[in-house]
Amino acid sequence: MCSELEYENQAFVEQLSNDGLTIMARGLGVEKVFLRFMRLYCDPQNLVLVVNTTNAEEGYFLEELHSGEQVQQLPTLITNEVNVKQREQLYLHGGVVFVSKRILVVDILSKRCPVDKVSGLLVYNAHRVVESSTVAFILRLYRQANKEGFIKAFTDTPELFSNGFCKFEHVMKSLYLKNAYLWPRFHATVGTSLSKHTADVVELRQQMTPNMTAIQIAVMDIMNVCLNELKSSVPSIDADVLTLDIALHKSFDHIIRMQLEPVWNQLSSKLRQLLVDLRKLKSLLYCLIQHDAVTFYYNLQTLSISNCNYQSPSSQSAWMFLDAANTLLVKAYERVYGKKTESLRNIKDVHLEGATPEENPKWHLLSVVLNEINTANKCGNTLIVVNDQKTCYQLKEYLCKGGSFLLQKQYERFFGSNNASLAKRRKLDSGGSKPTLKSETKATECFQEENEISEMDVVDLTFNSDGKVTDCTKFSSLLYPVIAIHCVNARSSAYYMSQVLTQLKPQFIIIYDADFQFVRQVEAFTALNPGITLRVYFLFYECSVEEQKYLTELRREKESFQQLIKDRAQMAISVDKDISDKDESLFSKISQKVIVDVREFRSALPSFLHRRNFDIVPVTLEVGDYILTPDVCIERKSVSDLFGSLNSGRLYNQVTAMNRHYKRPMLLIELSQEKTFSLQVFYLHFQPYLFFVFFFFHHRAYQQTETVLK
Repeated sequence: MCSELEYENQAFVEQLSNDGLTIMARGLGVEKVFLRFMRLYCDPQNLVLVVNTTNAEEGYFLEELHSGEQVQQLPTLITNEVNVKQREQLYLHGGVVFVSKRILVVDILSKRCPVDKVSGLLVYNAHRVVESSTVAFILRLYRQANKEGFIKAFTDTPELFSNGFCKFEHVMKSLYLKNAYLWPRFHATVGTSLSKHTADVVELRQQMTPNMTAIQIAVMDIMNVCLNELKSSVPSIDADVLTLDIALHKSFDHIIRMQLEPVWNQLSSKLRQLLVDLRKLKSLLYCLIQHDAVTFYYNLQTLSISNCNYQSPSSQSAWMFLDAANTLLVKAYERVYGKKTESLRNIKDVHLEGATPEENPKWHLLSVVLNEINTANKCGNTLIVVNDQKTCYQLKEYLCKGGSFLLQKQYERFFGSNNASLAKRRKLDSGGSKPTLKSETKATECFQEENEISEMDVVDLTFNSDGKVTDCTKFSSLLYPVIAIHCVNARSSAYYMSQVLTQLKPQFIIIYDADFQFVRQVEAFTALNPGITLRVYFLFYECSVEEQKYLTELRREKESFQQLIKDRAQMAISVDKDISDKDESLFSKISQKVIVDVREFRSALPSFLHRRNFDIVPVTLEVGDYILTPDVCIERKSVSDLFGSLNSGRLYNQVTAMNRHYKRPMLLIELSQEKTFSLQVFYLHFQPYLFFVFFFFHHRAYQQTETVLK
C-alpha cells in the first residue's frame, strides 16, 4: 500500500520549493499535505507557527502525528491556559507550535515571540483570511520583522473565493504570497492518480412514492413564489442568487443575508418573514428526503399550528394560504394515515387515529442491497454513509427491529400510543427471537432467517466531546463482519473519515446520502489500497432535490475553480510581483503610541491602527479599551455589545469607572459598514447616559475611527 498519491506529492513539492496558497478540491486531502509539512518541521532546530486552525483540526493533526511515523518532537499547543513564562519557553523550545490568533498577535507585539527566529508560518483555512482579520495582522507583523521566513497557506473551500469583488486577489495580498496552486478534481494529475485503481460503482435510483413526489413539487412551488416575491420587493438583490438551485444550497442563508446587510434595517417584517419561510421550507424538503413520514408530518403540523397561533398578520407565513400548501398538508396526512382527504386547513381539528404510515422507499432499497451483499460475500465489512445523526439512528433501528417497529415508535413519540393498528403491527414485529428486515411488498423478501441482523452486527459510529470516533478502535477486535453506519456531517467527522476507512477496511460502501467530499475520499482510499476490492452503492431518489443539490454542488465547485484560474491569470497585481514590498510605507517610523486591552484583539481595529503607523502596546486594562494619553480613555462598543451592556447594566459601571480615573472618558460606537443605521433608536436608549462623549461612524467605520484617534 502506497502512503501518498502522485498529486499529493506534487502539491507538497510545489509548496516546498516556492511558498504559496494551495487551493484543493474538497475530499482530495488538503489536510494530508498540511500534515506532511508539519511532520517535516517537527524539529527543535525549527520554530514553525500554525495558525487559523480549529480545536477539532488541532486534535486531528496531533493524533495523526502521534500515531504515524515517529517525529523528533511532537507539536505543542498554546492556549489561554498557558501563562506568559511558559509561552516564552515554548517558543524558545522550537518545533511546531499551535497557537491561537489572539495570543500570538499579543505575544508578537509584546516581544515575547522571537519573530526573527521563526522559520515560517503554516496557515490553514486560508479562505478566511481577509484584510481586517487577525491572521492578516499576524502576517503583516511577521513580514515586518522577518522577510526570510516562509508562509504556506492551505484551503479546500474554493467557492468562497468567488464571493465579492476581487476576493482572490485580496486574500493573496493579505497572505503576502506570490504563488497560487490550484488542484481541482478535473486536474490532469488528480484524474490520473485516482483512475489507476477504481472501485466497482453501482448507481441505484429509487422512485419516490406518489405522495412524496406531490409534496416535493408543492414545496418547490411555494419556494418559487417566495423567491419571486423577494426578488420583486428588493431589486438590489442579485437576480442570479434568487434561484431555486441556489436556494437549495446550504450556504443560501449566508449568501442572501450578505446581500441584504446594507438594507437590513429597512426591510419590512413581511420580507424578513419570507427569509424565515425559505429556511423552513428548505428544512421540510430535507426532512422529506431524509426522515420517515411520521417525523415529516409532525414537523409540518407543528409549523402549521404555530403559524395559526400568531396574532399579528405580519408574523404569519403567507404561503400557508396557497393551494400548494393545502396539497402539502393533504399529502403529508395521507402518508401517515393512508386516507384520502380534500383539505386540512383546520389541521388542529384532525382526529389522529388509524395510522398506517408508509415506509421510506430508500429503506427497502437499502435492505435489498444488504441482502445482495450477504448473498455475495459473508466475510466483508459494510459501511453505510448518511448525512445526519438522526438518519443514522433510524437506519440502525430499521435494520435491527424493522420498519413497522420504528414507525410505531416515532408515532408514539409524537402523537401518543393510542393507535391500535400500529401497536398490533409492532407486537408482531417484536415477537420471536430476533427482528428481521422485512418488506410488505410482493418483491423478494430481504434477509431470510440465516441473514438476520442483530444489535451487535450494526455499529453506530458516534463521536465524543473531542470529536473522535468512539467505535473505530474496536474494529480490530471484531471477529465477524459488521454493518457500520457513519454520519459524514457529524462534528469533526470529515477529518477522521480516512481513519474510519483505514481501520474498517470495508469491502462494501453504501452511500445512502450523496456527499461528493466523501466520494472523493473513497476514490483516494481505493487508489491507495489496490489490494482491496471495493464495491460502492449509490442510492439516489430519482428526479429529486437530493440529486439536484448534489449536481449543483459539483457544478458550483467546478465553476469556482474555473473562475480562480482566470483570476490568477488576470490579477491586477501579478502574483509574480513581490507583494511583501507593497506595504513598505506602512513599516516606517511609528508616530504615536496607543495602549490596547488584550481582549480588543478580537476586533479588527488594532490591525487598522497598526496599518496607520500607531505603536500598539497590548496590556490587560481594568478600565477602558484604548488609552491615548494619561487623560484620554476610550471604551469601544459594537452595536450588539452596546445593547447587551445597556440591558445588563454593565455600561453604567464601565462609564462610572472611566469618569473616576480619566479626565476625558469617551465611548466609541463602531457601526458595521455593511449595515444601515438610525440615530433615533440610539437616542432613546442613551439619554440617561449622556455624561460622556459619543463617536458615531458609519461608512468605512474602522478607517474613520483611525483618523479620529490619530
